Amino acid sequence: KWKAAKAALAAAVAQADHYRDAHINLSIALRRLGKANLPQAMLHAQKACDLDYDHAHARYQRGVAYALLGNAERARNEHRWLVARALPLGPELAAVIENGEEKPALPLLGAAGLTGHTITGGPPPAPGLKKPAPPAQPRPKAR
Repeated sequence: KWKAAKAALAAAVAQADHYRDAHINLSIALRRLGKANLPQAMLHAQKACDLDYDHAHARYQRGVAYALLGNAERARNEHRWLVARALPLGPELAAVIENGEEKPALPLLGAAGLTGHTITGGPPPAPGLKKPAPPAQPRPKAR
């Protein structure tokens, strides 16, 4: 199922490289497919951080990739960032750094589980595009 997830997410990234969650999820899928995929997983975790530096899950995924690649100092930097913001992923990352492995069951972001591998809602609009403003509501008439 991780091979299917990798294929679907790689296709999503190819269509919408600006889709942060697809990069995060592809990083997860690549790691689940084995250590040989860790450098590529790191590239996608880094891309997710480049797209949204303050996104906790992107920073967590980059920290996990650092830890699994043996770069504990950079992983600890990500851990400190999460802890400074009192985010619940901090203790999870600490466990990965300490144990050298991650929990197997973190869900993919924005995905319909690992059975369909469908990114729900599609990718967000490209950077720089704005959503149209909602129509103005009429003001009540003064009496």
